[in-house]
Amino acid sequence: MKNFTKKSGFTLIELLVAISIIGILTAVGVNTFENSQGRARDSKRQEDLKSIEKALELYYQDNKAYPTTGLARWSTCTGAPYVTQTTNGWIPGLVTGNYIRQLPLDPKRGTSTAAMANTYSNGAGTSVFCYVYLSNGTDYKMYAHCAIEGKGIDTNNVFYHGGALNYNCDNGGLSYTYAIYSDGGVGF
Repeated sequence: MKNFTKKSGFTLIELLVAISIIGILTAVGVNTFENSQGRARDSKRQEDLKSIEKALELYYQDNKAYPTTGLARWSTCTGAPYVTQTTNGWIPGLVTGNYIRQLPLDPKRGTSTAAMANTYSNGAGTSVFCYVYLSNGTDYKMYAHCAIEGKGIDTNNVFYHGGALNYNCDNGGLSYTYAIYSDGGVGF
């Protein structure tokens, strides 16, 4: 009688199945991680807008007017139609008047004021993911330019403003952003 020994190991099909499952789980994990990062940045944008809104109201109480830009769009965005300002100069008088310690930059930008490609318009634009401020002194509007990243936009969110306000961005056929404004600033 011959002595047969059983060799242990995996067949090629078993290895391919295992590699496929690992690949699928990795893709799902990466996608979930990226979505959660976008939602976290969306939350940070809303917090930034709220803190700036408080600073603007304090400024108004002291000066009986909002910091004016002559309705020019002051921002750390670059290129037309934006008037590019320094990191702490895109809302005039807010930092120097001690109404806010530092003006925030969009969380996707981090600390950089360099131009960024508009990933939502197939790279056609630059300098999105920034905050924009404009005011005539009586009213103001401030918005997070083309910056909603989270999936399933909540159109009932108090910061949400979409479509009709033309923010010059294209997020898959939709133009939307987060914004705050005084009563008369909605039409700016």
